[in-house]
Amino acid sequence: MVRTLTTTLTTAVGDTTRVPVISATCEDHIARYNQLVAANTAQSQSFFSACIASDGSIIRVWVVAGSSPATFQYQRITNPATSSQWTTWTTFGGASATIALNGACCVSNNGGTLRAFAQQSASPNALWTWSSTDNGVTWSASPSVVYTPASTGALMRGLGSGGNNDIFLQYDVVGGKSMGMTTFNGTSWSALAVWPGGIVSGLAGVAVYWDSSASLYRLVYSTGAEIYSFNVNSTGTTWSGQNYLVAASANGLIHQSPFLLREPNGTYTVTYVDYDPGTITGASFFYPRVRQSIDFVHWSNGYIFQDANLAANLGIVPLYRPTDTTVYMVAQNRTYTRSDYSQANTARYLDISAAILSYKRTEHESKPATIELELDNTGGVFNTKVGSLTTFAPINIGSSLVLSEGYKTGVAHTTPETVKTATFRMKKVTFERGPSTHRIKIVGVDTSYLLDTINHFQIQYAAQTVAYLITEICARAGLFTVVVPGSSTFTQTVPIFILQANRTLRATLNEVCQTYNLRYFIDQDEKVQFREFNVGDASVWTYQPEVEVLSLGTDDEPANHVIVTGAATTNTTTAKVSTGEAYDMTAEKLIGFERIKHVVDLKLTTPAQCALRASSLLYQEQRATASHHINVPLNPALQLHDPLTLTDYAAPKGTGQSGKFRINAMQAEFIAQTAKFEHVINLEGA
Repeated sequence: MVRTLTTTLTTAVGDTTRVPVISATCEDHIARYNQLVAANTAQSQSFFSACIASDGSIIRVWVVAGSSPATFQYQRITNPATSSQWTTWTTFGGASATIALNGACCVSNNGGTLRAFAQQSASPNALWTWSSTDNGVTWSASPSVVYTPASTGALMRGLGSGGNNDIFLQYDVVGGKSMGMTTFNGTSWSALAVWPGGIVSGLAGVAVYWDSSASLYRLVYSTGAEIYSFNVNSTGTTWSGQNYLVAASANGLIHQSPFLLREPNGTYTVTYVDYDPGTITGASFFYPRVRQSIDFVHWSNGYIFQDANLAANLGIVPLYRPTDTTVYMVAQNRTYTRSDYSQANTARYLDISAAILSYKRTEHESKPATIELELDNTGGVFNTKVGSLTTFAPINIGSSLVLSEGYKTGVAHTTPETVKTATFRMKKVTFERGPSTHRIKIVGVDTSYLLDTINHFQIQYAAQTVAYLITEICARAGLFTVVVPGSSTFTQTVPIFILQANRTLRATLNEVCQTYNLRYFIDQDEKVQFREFNVGDASVWTYQPEVEVLSLGTDDEPANHVIVTGAATTNTTTAKVSTGEAYDMTAEKLIGFERIKHVVDLKLTTPAQCALRASSLLYQEQRATASHHINVPLNPALQLHDPLTLTDYAAPKGTGQSGKFRINAMQAEFIAQTAKFEHVINLEGA
C-alpha cells in the first residue's frame, strides 16, 4: 500500500525546515508504426506468410494470385531499406504451376532451419514443404510430403507454425473443416494429431507460438465468425485453456487470418482482419486489428491498424527483427516499422523539472487521477518540444508525464531525494502567452481513463472468479498489470457474467467490484491496485500536532442492518434464494432504531457469498460515519486507501480527538511563487 521512503526522507517529511524537491519528465511511450518506404510494393491479394531467419533476414512466401494451378515463391530481405529486395521473388523448386490457388501457405524458422509450406494442386492434394539451412539463400530442390488429406480436393484453409519443427493445419473434411498438427522428428513427419473440436462449419486461419519455457504451443485460430486461443502440448494430444478473443454474434463481422508474435518483453501481439463483404452494413470493408496480452488469457480490445492504401484482407504479419531490435508489420503491399520509447531520443524524452511553476494533482477512488501543471516557457524554450497530431514531440497528447516528489535530506538539506508518485497521460496542452506571461499548461489523467472507453466485443463468461473478471476487464482496456489481493473474496465464483458491448469498461468493472464492495486505483507505475478493506488494516502513518488544518465530522445516516439476497445454487424449490445478513448493534443502540439496507444481486449464489457481501457493505456503512479532512505537508509516501492515525492537540488548543482513518481522496498542490507544497487529504473511517 504505502510507498516506501528512505529513513532520511521519512525524517525530512516531518522536519519543520523541510525543503521541497520536485522532478518531472515528459515521455512518449506510444508505439508508433511508420511506413517503410522501400517496401511500398504493389502485390495481388493471395495467401502469404513471413518469418525472421537466424541472420535477421525477413523471409516472405506467397501463393501467386491469378491463375490455377498457382506458383509458390519466396523472397529474402537482408536490408529492409533496399527496395529491390521487396520486389524480387524466386520460385521454389517444383512449385511452378503446381500449387493450389486457394490453399494457405506458411514459413517458419525452426532453430536455424527454415521451412516453407504450401499445398499441391493436383491429386492427392498433399501438403508440401521446402527447407533451407542457410537463412533462405538456397532451398531444397523439390518438396517433400508432410500430410495427405483423406479427401481428394480438400483445401488447407489455414497453416501456422511455431518454429518447433511443427505445422498446424486447418483442412476440409466431409461435412466441414477440422484442425490438427504434425511434427518433424528429423527424418519424417508424425501422424496428424487432430484437435478435440470436431468438425466445424468454418476455419479461416491459425497462428502459433512455441513457448519453450512452458513446453506449450500458444495457438490463435479463426472460425471465420470468431477468434479463439488454445494451449496445446508438444505432441498435440492435449488442447486446453480455450479462450475467446472475439465471440460470434448473429450476422456479425467475419474475423479471419490471425498472425501471432511474442515480443522480447513477453507481450503477445495478435493481428487479424475484421471483414464485412457488404452483407451486413451495405459497405464492403476490411481492416486489420492489433490486440495484446501478457498472459495469453486476457486480451486488450486493441486498435485498428489502418492505412488508406493498405491491402490486408488476408492479414498482416507482426515480426520482431533482433538485428535492429525493431517490430515490423508486414502486409501484402506495405510494411511498417515500429518506433519505441528511448530516453536517449530527444523526440521521446524531456526533463521539465526546473521549469515547473505550479501543479495540482487530485486523486479519487474508482476514477482517474488528474493533474494540472504549468511550465515556464519564457523565451519559447519549449516551443519545439510541443508536438501536434502529425509532429511527435515529448509534450504531446498521449505522452506520459512522470512526477516525483520529495525533500532535500541531511543536516544541511543538501541531498535531494524523491519518490515517483504519479504517472499521467497528457490530454490537453495549451500555450498561454501575454505581456507578462509565457507558459505552457498541461492537463493529464492517469491510465485508468482507458476504462472509460466503450467495450467492442460482447462476451459471456461462465463460472469465473472475481479475480479473473476484473483482470479480464482491465486487460480489455489495455491495463495489463493488475494487483489482486490474495483474500477469499477474489476467489469467489460468479456463475454468469456478460461483458456487454457498447458499455464503458469502467461501468462493467464497477459492477463486478460492487458485488463485494471492492475499490481500485492506478498507482505511480500504472498498475491497477485493488483493495478489500478490513478493520485490522495497519495504520501506515501517524499525524500528530503537525496537522495544519483538521476537520472531523460524524454522520448517523448509514445503515446498521444489511440484508443481501442472491440466487440459489440450485433452484429446485420455487422462489428459492440465498440470503446473508450483517448487523451493527452498537450503531443501532446509539441512534435508537434499526436502519435497514437491502441489496439483491443474482451474481451471488450461496449464503456464504451473501454473508460476505453483507459484511463488506456494513463495513462501508460504518466507514461512512466518519467524514474528515486534513491539511498537512506533502507526503510522497501516501496512496489512496492507506489507513492513517490522527492525534490532535488536547484542549484548549485542539479537539483532543484521535483515531484511525482511511484515505478516500487527496489533493497535492505545489506553487513555487508562494512556497506551497501541501496535501489536502479526505478521510473516512477505518
